[in-house]
Amino acid sequence: MLKEDSKKNMACSRVSGPDISFVVAEHLCHSCGTCAGVCGNHAIEMHLSSFGVYVPVINEELCTHCGLCVRVCPGYGFDYHKQYCRIHGSLPEHAILGAYLSGYVGYTTDREVLHRSQSGGFVSTLLIQCIEKGLADGAIVTRWRQDSPLEPESYIAKEREQILAATGSKYNPVPASRMIRNILNEPGRFVFVGTPCQIHGMRKAEEDFPELSEKIFLYSGLSMLRESIRETVSMILNRAAPIRTQKIMVQPNEYSN
Repeated sequence: MLKEDSKKNMACSRVSGPDISFVVAEHLCHSCGTCAGVCGNHAIEMHLSSFGVYVPVINEELCTHCGLCVRVCPGYGFDYHKQYCRIHGSLPEHAILGAYLSGYVGYTTDREVLHRSQSGGFVSTLLIQCIEKGLADGAIVTRWRQDSPLEPESYIAKEREQILAATGSKYNPVPASRMIRNILNEPGRFVFVGTPCQIHGMRKAEEDFPELSEKIFLYSGLSMLRESIRETVSMILNRAAPIRTQKIMVQPNEYSN
């Protein structure tokens, strides 16, 4: 459950300054959903814009203009030096790679996971192992909604099949960080799977909600080469509809030397 300090942060008094509408108007929004996740008054909801991306929309009747939404927004600004020092105690030795112990390339040896995954199934297997070995109680992942196949849905997965339901890349904006309130209210520790902007928002939110860092056992960052809006994916599917497609299964030994 939320601690008293978090409840105060989520419903603080009115202050002067911009709110998240400024970020949207300046085209700085990353569609991460952090602002919606921290708003204790439920004054912010993520809506699909005419451009096919998710943007926060404020309910002025519920908004107290506390400024928290902008404070946690990675689009409004992200101080790498400050965050590195807060998390690791000092700046990284390597400016590009950041803080690291070692680097590896890997893929899953779980054939079911490999069959259902898109890029080797490493993250899915990592999540399953964390849950099955008791290191984490669940993971924040994203799947396609059953009633709307082009709409992403983030949720807390607590067992293998729930992890497998989220396998594969989502080439759409995903406001996964709006799960912050769920994480704080749900007992246990979790793995958060997200893109850099989503994790940036989570890290900024940790400053206002210190217990959030205690709830997140591990951040699993996903490489982001590109992002397609919902309309782009829909257009591609419509054009490809007459074409017969076949799923190609990559066997584990094809990754081996």
